[in-house]
Amino acid sequence: MKVRYTRRAFHNRECILDYLEGRSRIGARNVLLKLEAAVALLSERPNAGVRNDIPDVRVLFVGRYPYKIFYRVKSTSLRFCTSDIYPGALWNQTERLQ
Repeated sequence: MKVRYTRRAFHNRECILDYLEGRSRIGARNVLLKLEAAVALLSERPNAGVRNDIPDVRVLFVGRYPYKIFYRVKSTSLRFCTSDIYPGALWNQTERLQ
């Protein structure tokens, strides 16, 4: 299945990686590898993520890291939502994802 990032999702990913690279290049590389593996998994198994409170949006937790990928499954593609790759605890983005 084809994977598409929204501009904001791609920007968020890049910001996270830039932040991490400023602290540890190896750490940034490790997170990037886990993110890429998660995206590859979703392209093969779109329903691998869990449902959440936001209609039509699923969440995939990225390994042991504090990142989540929020995404929607469309008929022919996955579309990562506005703040798909998000560090930290649960948050409410209902307004931004609709």
